[in-house]
Amino acid sequence: MNYNHSSNSSSPKEELRQQVLQGAIERYGNEFVQTPVFIQRLETELQALCAKENTVNYLLMILDTVNAAREMGICVGPGRSSAAGSLVLYCLKITDVDPLKYGLLFERFYSDSRSLPTIDIDFECNEHEKVVDYVTRTYGEIHPGRSQILGLCVLTMIKLSLRNIKHSRGIDLSIHSIPLNDEQTFRLFREGRTAGVFQFESEGIRKYLRELVPETFDDLIALNALYRVPTIEQIPQFIANKHRKDEIGKNLPVMKECLKETYGRIVYQEQTMLLVQQIASFTPAESDKLRRALGRMDQPIVDEMKTRFLSSGTQNGHDEKDLERVWQTICDSRSTFLKAHSVCYTWLAYQVAYLKAHYLEEFLDARTTTSHMH
Repeated sequence: MNYNHSSNSSSPKEELRQQVLQGAIERYGNEFVQTPVFIQRLETELQALCAKENTVNYLLMILDTVNAAREMGICVGPGRSSAAGSLVLYCLKITDVDPLKYGLLFERFYSDSRSLPTIDIDFECNEHEKVVDYVTRTYGEIHPGRSQILGLCVLTMIKLSLRNIKHSRGIDLSIHSIPLNDEQTFRLFREGRTAGVFQFESEGIRKYLRELVPETFDDLIALNALYRVPTIEQIPQFIANKHRKDEIGKNLPVMKECLKETYGRIVYQEQTMLLVQQIASFTPAESDKLRRALGRMDQPIVDEMKTRFLSSGTQNGHDEKDLERVWQTICDSRSTFLKAHSVCYTWLAYQVAYLKAHYLEEFLDARTTTSHMH
């Protein structure tokens, strides 16, 4: 698989690094890019992703495909699944939610350098065949490694809404820079007026929105993550915790910090991983191994990791009874959801809700047009 990179004098690895650093400065500014915490995260990711040449070529091919789609005027989704946990992909603008802001983990995306990472990408539903054609023409019959090119109709609806707003009001709305604390949008969510809003349109989730009274984007991410089998039954307790904030993290301060965004409940796979890293010094790869073992109910590995958790946690100064309680909480929360995916799709939902709250006529027209395409 060959990538025709722009400069003949640079290797694919150098080309990738150059593109990442350029994007990092555009995303974060030069000052933050120089900080030790940023450099360590970026270098850790680059080291893992650049370990094999075919992975480098694969990433450059994904980047080229996404850029080609944008040049054709095709909307690209903000990310899906675990790919949004990668700082490198965010700097390359393959994904569009900040993994540092949302505490998303690279190791949940890629912890085994023996295989290619999986990067699934959404394009607007009526145009994604053009992207498939581009890949086939440019790279032979090879589909992009372990990736899927997927059509997502909400991207078409957002694009048509923006086009309608431009036509009717002369406003060039930049949907990527709308405020995440918009009062009208949150009123729409709080009142459950989310018919036609991606991921939040069912009667069940609208009832929970009215009970939850979401105040922050984090509230919406968590509800979206919980509203699925088998965790839907946890939602009433989650709502009760939100309205009774004194219950959060009564065991360990580190739990309080890690779980404050979800009111003391483990909702995300990333929270499980962070807890064992912070409490018992698990490596990121070990914490991902535990997450997989819990999901598969692989009891021998879970038991082995419990021993490690208790001994390391005790060495780190934690009380053994507290550690037992934390471990039980982790095991009781084995049906957690991937935060990276919930952030991406909740961000799309928020965009739609913003359009509905502020530009109802244009939104409804775009929704009708999109539904007629299928």
